[in-house]
Amino acid sequence: DGSPCLRRVVSSPLAGLGGTVENDRHASPAAWAIFFLRYIAYAPPQQTRRVREIAADNAIYCRADLIAHPDLLERGFWEPSFHARLHQSGRDLCLTTALRVVHHNRYTVRHFLRQRFHHGTQFGLTRGSSFDPLRRIAYILLSPLLPGLFMIKILQRTLRHAQYRHHLPAAFPWLLLYVIAWGAGEGWGYLQSLHRTRRVPT
Repeated sequence: DGSPCLRRVVSSPLAGLGGTVENDRHASPAAWAIFFLRYIAYAPPQQTRRVREIAADNAIYCRADLIAHPDLLERGFWEPSFHARLHQSGRDLCLTTALRVVHHNRYTVRHFLRQRFHHGTQFGLTRGSSFDPLRRIAYILLSPLLPGLFMIKILQRTLRHAQYRHHLPAAFPWLLLYVIAWGAGEGWGYLQSLHRTRRVPT
């Protein structure tokens, strides 16, 4: 029951409250790769604390904080962009152990690759639109490094969870494909942002 968590968001200065995510123990290697990419940062054990990011798949947000940014809502709800804007606005996010879900993957590999590219594009476009032109060009040139950086971060997080490590070798090829798709999308988003007028968050 998420009612106490909902009341906590409504009655506090929090913009959002996110929970922990475990994986289906019968998941395929491709599905484990999705879990490592999207949810390993929220895998138990965790402690309730202020965080930079929460998993929107298991979260409660303050509605007023979301509708305050209509420019982001125009492109749908992409949590990295919203989280960055919320922090810029002085709003906090919190991770709690009171909200718990189990991830059961329903994506095909093709569908998830397409989703990663699209999500990466939206992130790069939103982020790049706030940069000056020189910085946008720098991010475009550096974007081929993104998959490697993502992989290092994911591996570091995964290796801290002893109960998941043995799934990593089989999942690794799929994980590599997924981070390449995101990196390509983010780079494409930065490229598209060259045609956007710089927008300063309010």
